[in-house]
Amino acid sequence: DADLLDVESKHFEDLEFQQLERESRLDEEKENLTQQLLREVAEYQRNIVTRKEKISALKKQANHIVQQAQREQDHFVKEKNNLIMMLQREKENLCNLEKKYSSLSGGKGFPVTPSTLKE
Repeated sequence: DADLLDVESKHFEDLEFQQLERESRLDEEKENLTQQLLREVAEYQRNIVTRKEKISALKKQANHIVQQAQREQDHFVKEKNNLIMMLQREKENLCNLEKKYSSLSGGKGFPVTPSTLKE
């Protein structure tokens, strides 16, 4: 009976040791997986920050481009208006010259070809 009890005790101790080893292995695997997940989460968070920074930089660049385009448009509109005013003055000058010529030439029309009046 004592031998059987020793054998059974030894067998129980072996099983208990194997169970402790299994639990230890599982705990280690769980810890490794947890660390891996934490590394992945940290990497995703870094990627999010990087992408947000890039989006912010692109928005600033887009705003700058829009402002520059607006300034250029304003400049071109101003230049166009100035050119229109200059053209109007030139037309008025031409009209005055035609009147002068007509009065000096006794009613003759100004010798103008159509290509000179094209805008």
